[in-house]
Amino acid sequence: MATHQGQQYTSANNAQDRNTLLTTGIPMRILIGKNGPYSPGQTARIKLQNVGVITNLKMRIEAQVAITGGPMQISPLAPYNFATNIVTSDYNTTQRIFAPGNIMQMLLSARHGRVWMGSGQGAVDTNQVVVPINTVSPSSSNFFFNLDLPFAYDKNSNLSGAILAQTVVGEMYLSVTFPTTFVQDITTLYTGGGSVTVTNIYITLWQEIIQPQNSALPLMDLQTVYEVAGGYISSTNLAQGQWKYLDYPNVRAVKACYMYFCNNGLLTPNETDLSNIYLIANGTTQLGQHTPQVIRQDMRTKMGGISQRAFITSTRADSLSRRRFILRFSLEFCLLPLTRVILL
Repeated sequence: MATHQGQQYTSANNAQDRNTLLTTGIPMRILIGKNGPYSPGQTARIKLQNVGVITNLKMRIEAQVAITGGPMQISPLAPYNFATNIVTSDYNTTQRIFAPGNIMQMLLSARHGRVWMGSGQGAVDTNQVVVPINTVSPSSSNFFFNLDLPFAYDKNSNLSGAILAQTVVGEMYLSVTFPTTFVQDITTLYTGGGSVTVTNIYITLWQEIIQPQNSALPLMDLQTVYEVAGGYISSTNLAQGQWKYLDYPNVRAVKACYMYFCNNGLLTPNETDLSNIYLIANGTTQLGQHTPQVIRQDMRTKMGGISQRAFITSTRADSLSRRRFILRFSLEFCLLPLTRVILL
């Protein structure tokens, strides 16, 4: 156990040091740079700077998209599913984030209480999110979107999960993998017919830090790890009227689960192909007895509406939870054919 002025380091000491860092530290946003060009199927690997206490990364992805033929529609998971996998690892090689971009978009929506970049842009801020569509074929246009990659629970008030990067030894990287298929089903940028060619992929990255001005560091905050572990895909044991069990990880305080159900390549309106979503602890204890409709109602209440036909269920609302369960996420299906479940 760490010590604080010769005494055992307590949560009160951590709160005091956190307040000191927030009030005296200098918040900074560092431009890592514009990296690329990358190609479809390639994994970009960008080194982070060893400086300060890292609270957040800001990433902008842009590319050139050429569309031929059609008709096609923009996937409800686009543009964020263009980042098929995002990985950030700390100095201990713990993967803080291992998830596709559309999962990060949902997480950010839940964090901020509104759909991430979901409001109409109109004539203002038209350079935030653009997904071209072939209203005139063939067409070629710029494509871009933005994502935050948070480490700290709240960079302005709760620094648990932040990374102390003031070291001359060790390296941290952000890795982003891009797809090779762009027109297929909801997992790709577009659904329908036609063909899409993507070139000149670039990533612009910023690193947000707090630069300490003294030795007061919130040790408990900096020893806390939040993991976003996503991209788990299951297409087995799916049968009409039967439960599908998805196990939560053990030795973790699980905060939330994000899932979407892909039925024959589509997201079904009103989720009529699911009947129940239960959260089960220790084999039999049902902590949550949900229907898809009531989960979507909760999401709309908390996020002010959501565009994706997906589900996010919260296990804990506080930043830290010491309670541990053996959890199972259970789904009961109504219709066939069934394709796959993707779980965060």
